[in-house]
Parts: sequence; C-alpha cells; structure tokens
Amino acid sequence: MLLSREISYGDKKALRQGRGAIYGASWEKTMITFTPTWSYAEVTAAAEKEIRWLMGQQTADDREAQQYQAWAYGVYCGWSQLTIGWWEKGDNARLRALTRRPPAGA
Repeated sequence: MLLSREISYGDKKALRQGRGAIYGASWEKTMITFTPTWSYAEVTAAAEKEIRWLMGQQTADDREAQQYQAWAYGVYCGWSQLTIGWWEKGDNARLRALTRRPPAGA
C-alpha cells in the first residue's frame, strides 16, 4: 500500500526539519509540488517512533503527562484511520498499548 498527497514547497522544507511530520508548514501561492509515497511499514514505523517519543517525555506535572499521553493517542488514532484495512498482525494492539501509561507505583 502506498499513501501519497501533494504538498507545497513549504511543506517539503518542514518535512526535512521535523520528525517526519509537517509542523508549521507555510502555504505559498506558488505551488511547487511533488508526490511523496509511503509504505504501510514506513507509516507504522513513523507513528510508533512519534508515540514512543511522546510517551517518553518525563514530567512531574500530571496534567502535562496527560497531555503528552493524549497527543500520543492522537497519533495512534491517525495511524489507525489512515491504515485501516492494511493492519498487519499485532500492529494495532502494539501501538495502542504504547499509548497507555503504567499504573502509579508500577
């Protein structure tokens, strides 16, 4: 499965600067487009990397920790909707489990 969308020159620059996601891309009037393609494995690996990074943010503030967990769950939901129908065995459960914090004291 290959996934693609056309993106602007500003997006392309943001892709090079980010962790694989588009952050703060500028939408220019002049579109210089290219069509990137990603395999299921690449999308899954990128989602897992981002979830692990978000869940790995150590904070003593419980509200901040919950926010990181919510962002990680958002990445999981995006991955889930994008790849539904192409899931490989165990991927859905594994990524979902990564978004759960261990119980306090564990």
